[in-house]
Amino acid sequence: MKRLISALPFVLVTANALAQRTTPTVSNSPSAEDAAAAAAAATGMAGMGIACCFVYFLVIAVSIGAWIFSAIYIMKDAKARNSENAQLVTILGWIPATWVIGLIVHLVTRPKGNLVPCPHCQKKRLEGSAVCPHCGQP
Repeated sequence: MKRLISALPFVLVTANALAQRTTPTVSNSPSAEDAAAAAAAATGMAGMGIACCFVYFLVIAVSIGAWIFSAIYIMKDAKARNSENAQLVTILGWIPATWVIGLIVHLVTRPKGNLVPCPHCQKKRLEGSAVCPHCGQP
């Protein structure tokens, strides 16, 4: 550690000496137009960085929204159809890594039929079911 600390000034001086530019000559100095073009290009690149960052956050927000929407849909539809595996697909729907799998499993295994409102609680239930899964009335 002592060797590293004692060599640190040498490393910094060497890096500083190699990073120095020579004094530009008159022919190498950029014109005002070139400097303005370089500044505009740098500003454009910064704007592209901000736009890409905005698009990235927008994609994340849409993905989170789709996950929450599909999880709520799976939960409500599985309960309304009185599905045998309602708990499994609901859990799969709420786990972020497996929500697509939960949606596919639910759509494949759910009981087929139309949903109609219950005459007692007005919540949707599967047409032809003996009792409402929400209120328990026939």
